Amino acid sequence: MMKKARLFGNCTRKQSFDISEVMDAAKEIPYEKFIKNVSTDDFNELAKKLGYYVGKGRDGLKLKDDWHVRFYSYRNGNKYMWIMRQSSIEYFFKKD
Repeated sequence: MMKKARLFGNCTRKQSFDISEVMDAAKEIPYEKFIKNVSTDDFNELAKKLGYYVGKGRDGLKLKDDWHVRFYSYRNGNKYMWIMRQSSIEYFFKKD
């Protein structure tokens, strides 16, 4: 089973990399590519904390359906970072 990227921080906290440089080089990707590469548990927990509906059916707005949310990938050599931007806050996922 492929190891998935885990949520490790967001742009409101100091990171060990230059967030502006990462976002300038990141490429926007579809939700399907993003979710295939990140921990579903981490993603769902984050979605709940942000007030989105998580589950089957159409009982509320899902994060993937919010047209204000964007998904990105960033590559540095052979390492990837997966990024979700929601309300101008970037959330960072990477493999350990």
